[in-house]
Formats: sequence, C-alpha cells, structure tokens
Amino acid sequence: MHKVAINVFAANYLRSLYDELPENIAYTLKHGLNIGWQQQLAYRQGSDVRSRGYSVFRWEPTSHWLTAFVYKIVKQYPSDVFINCKPVNGDMRYMAGWLFGDNSVEREGWAPHQYTHNSNEGLHWRAFYLISLLEHHTEDRCGDVLHDHRAQIGRLCSATLALAQTARDQKGWDCCHFHMVAYSIALCRKRGLLGAHQGRLSDPNTCLSQDGLYKFATCGKNLENEHVRASSISIEATGYAALLSLVEGDTNGTLPLIMWLASQRNEYGGFRSSQDTVIGLQALSRFAALTNAKISREQVTDLVISVGKGNEFSETLQIRDQNKLSAKEVHLNKGPGTYTITTTG
Repeated sequence: MHKVAINVFAANYLRSLYDELPENIAYTLKHGLNIGWQQQLAYRQGSDVRSRGYSVFRWEPTSHWLTAFVYKIVKQYPSDVFINCKPVNGDMRYMAGWLFGDNSVEREGWAPHQYTHNSNEGLHWRAFYLISLLEHHTEDRCGDVLHDHRAQIGRLCSATLALAQTARDQKGWDCCHFHMVAYSIALCRKRGLLGAHQGRLSDPNTCLSQDGLYKFATCGKNLENEHVRASSISIEATGYAALLSLVEGDTNGTLPLIMWLASQRNEYGGFRSSQDTVIGLQALSRFAALTNAKISREQVTDLVISVGKGNEFSETLQIRDQNKLSAKEVHLNKGPGTYTITTTG
C-alpha cells in the first residue's frame, strides 16, 4: 500500500498543475491507481459489508494500523478514479468498533515501533487513528465519517488533546512524534470537533531546529552518516511538521521545512524507508499543490534557462506549460571550466 499511497499523492499534485490533464497522463494515473486498489483488496478479510481489516501478509491476522492506513489513503483517491464504496464503508464501520467508552482505541496486529514500544504509544495510536479518519481534503464520495460518529470522534479529539497536554506538562514529551500528535489535533479543530476554548497543544516552533534556511524536526537522533543524511524518524517527523503548518494555513512558514525535506531525498526520489517516504512525499506534494493553486494561469509565463561557458558554449532551454513535466538535458563540453546558469520567467 505504500506504493499506492505515493501514486495517490503524485496524482493529486499533478492535477493541481493542469485545468485538464493530458490524456496519456490521466490514463496512466487512473490505471495505476485502479490496479493498486484491486491488489490491496486481496489482503482484505471479511465481506464487502462486514470488514475484518487488512493483513500484512495474505491470510495472516489483520493489522489495525494497516487498516487505518489503507482507509487514510483510499479516502484521498482523486475524484475521477472509481472506488467501490461498499468495502470502504465496511472498513469504516469496522474501525468505529475500535473506539471504547473511555476514549481509548483498540489496536491489534502489526504496527510500527512508535505504536508498540514507546512510553506514549497509546497517545501516538490515538493520533494516527484520528489522522486516518479526518485527513482527506477532497469530496467524500463514500459518506462522511462524522455523520454517524461525530460525538464519539469529538470526545476522542478532546481526550487526545488532554493526554498530549499532560505528557507535555510532565516533561514526558517525545519530540520525534510531537508533530504527528499536533497534526491530529489541528485536523480535529479544522473539522469543528474542538471548541475555541480548547487551547493549542503548543507553540508552532516546538520541537523544531533551524539550520540556515532550513527547519527540521528535533529528534534524539536527527542525522546519520557523518551528518550528511537525516534519520528516518526525523524525516517522518519533519513531514508531519510541514503538514501541521499547512493545515493551519501557514504556507510561508512551511517553506523552510519543505526545503529541508527536499534536500534529504535520495537519487530515486524517496527517503530512507517506506514509512518516511510516504509522509515526506505527502508533505511535498501537498505543499506543491496548495502553492500552485494560488497562482492563476494568467500569471504563468514560460521559463527560459540559459547555460553558458564564456564564449565556448551556450545553450537555452524553454519550459512551457505543455512540456513542463518532460525531462530536459544539456550536454556540456568536455574539460574543466566554469558554467553559468541564468533563468527568466
């Protein structure tokens, strides 16, 4: 499902670039997402109406974390990609059954480390559960989860905020996961599930470090490999910090986080692991989609890139709306020298 998630974020970003996607891109996106969803259904147990969740391996016990993750991603599918709502709604009813009267959330099966071996694992699991229910930004084609469960989810939002405030006050806070919890609280507030009198979890710059133009999440182990590459947990935390900043409407404040995330990508476009790649690319694509949406098509001009080496070499590339997704190459002269690159547009 991690690959499907990355394709969903890429598809939503590409749609922000065009009033109407080119036919070949639209077909490729729809086909890939349809195939990915059908393959994921092979790991679903139960019937369309009565779900028992998804398993990491076929016919193995199901995982609540994976079920919540699948639900989170499917709810963000582009609106023109067909989704059968029966299994999606069946999964929602199954997930609603995890909520207990004391505002705890049942968790069974495999889950990443922060939900199983951490002093705040219960808080982290509540936060991820809320994110999976509330994160989608597009129209809700399969019904609104808040329609039938608003009171329950509202109580869970309040309980999660209280737990997080207690952990903060007792100095038992884990900076590596602060932003995920804060992001879940921000989603609760955005959906009207928390009152104005219920204060913020903390200052936006909590658990953030600054390095020149960059900002990144402060974890116990931020950098590895002689301070060249960030740790996986720091990348994931910074991704959540960027998503938190975006949901609170601070696009300018998000930029230093996005710049740092972009600097940490490997040669294949991902990061260190599947989990941090999903959150990192989600933050990058969401930022790109939101900032692109603020630029009207009338404001867009062609980009001209000039590459030169004194009087020996000069070449110009012109990037238009029609070719902006195509890779461009410039073959430089052999031998050492100083090249200059200038841009206009």
